[in-house]
Amino acid sequence: MKVRNHDRASNKTAISVSLPKSLKAKIQIAAAKENRTVSNFITHHLEQFLDHERTVLNSEQAAAAAAKAQQETDPAVQAIIDKAIAAQQRIIDAEQDVRKRA
Repeated sequence: MKVRNHDRASNKTAISVSLPKSLKAKIQIAAAKENRTVSNFITHHLEQFLDHERTVLNSEQAAAAAAKAQQETDPAVQAIIDKAIAAQQRIIDAEQDVRKRA
């Protein structure tokens, strides 16, 4: 079997995708507006999309981990944290009262 390269870089591969003709035309027009080949246009925008999705996924995973950690906090530790927050709020309230009287 003869392997054809089509002068493609060694780290690249080709895929075949079926698209509606109207979508192909839109891609060709958009690629031309950005002075890109169709291949480069599709590659560029797929990479941007996947990078964005990865960022969103990482953010969602971090939020889920934080929520899980908060739920799993030892009740005794949470009681100490709550008392510390309440004490800090009393200090803030007292400072505000002093400013109002001054």
